[in-house]
Amino acid sequence: MWSELLLVAGLLAATGTTTPITVVISGSMEPALGIGAVALIQNHTDPAVGDIVVFDAGDAAIIHRVTSIDADGCLQTKGDANSVPDRYFLYSSCVPRRNVSGTLVASVPLIGYPFVWLPRPVLLALAVAGTAAYNYVVKGKRGWQLLD
Repeated sequence: MWSELLLVAGLLAATGTTTPITVVISGSMEPALGIGAVALIQNHTDPAVGDIVVFDAGDAAIIHRVTSIDADGCLQTKGDANSVPDRYFLYSSCVPRRNVSGTLVASVPLIGYPFVWLPRPVLLALAVAGTAAYNYVVKGKRGWQLLD
């Protein structure tokens, strides 16, 4: 279990963001990012046109491409598969930089499908069961041990 916690802590430290991994749940970024892709996000305070960014749109985190940046530094974004630019903030097309969590640095297609299909309580149960099975099978069938 400590190795899993160290992995998460390492991801948080290396990426500089509180959400280093996100799962793509819509087809708005196809073909670059398909449904079920897992995206690795890194904190980046100065995204450029063409970068894929994750931003907070109030009720959801959105992962879309920056299409332009205005003189005030606000970002215009659009999903690659969408025909019109995003409009999330009170019908404004501007995404304030403070809402940007980070930029895409890598992605792995398809492996996030369980997160798209299954509700969170089921995923949590599977994660606990998977960790227990890993510890039992790989780490040597020690079972529970009490610390003195």
